[in-house]
Amino acid sequence: MRKLLFICIFLFSCQKQKHLSTYIITLKYDEYHAGKYSPAVKIDTIKEKNDTVAFKKGFGRFSIEKLISKYLDSIEISTSKYLDSGRSRPMRRNISFKVADKNGKNVQEKLSKHVIDSIENKIYKQSDQILKDLTENKSSN
Repeated sequence: MRKLLFICIFLFSCQKQKHLSTYIITLKYDEYHAGKYSPAVKIDTIKEKNDTVAFKKGFGRFSIEKLISKYLDSIEISTSKYLDSGRSRPMRRNISFKVADKNGKNVQEKLSKHVIDSIENKIYKQSDQILKDLTENKSSN
């Protein structure tokens, strides 16, 4: 019985554990305050199983930020705080994003163009559909 217990413990301890790597997502954007844009940065740390999944999550977050900005500007554009000398301006301009591995290396440089294009196209399609749904709901109210 003891041998069986030790064998079971040994087998379970030898199983390959899922290894998650640490990645840093950096979103850069300009925010509009008091008649001018000021640079801002948002940084998140995530743990993912590989560079592709980390890039997908980073690009997804960047796209969500763009989508939210676009939607909020579309519903608030007529308020005076969004106007500057009679010309409307978005409250936030999303500039760029970067997903870096634990060594600071940009994971986008490690991925093939095909993988990047595939991820971007999939997320763009989802974003377009979400924005369409949001604007249709806005116009029906």
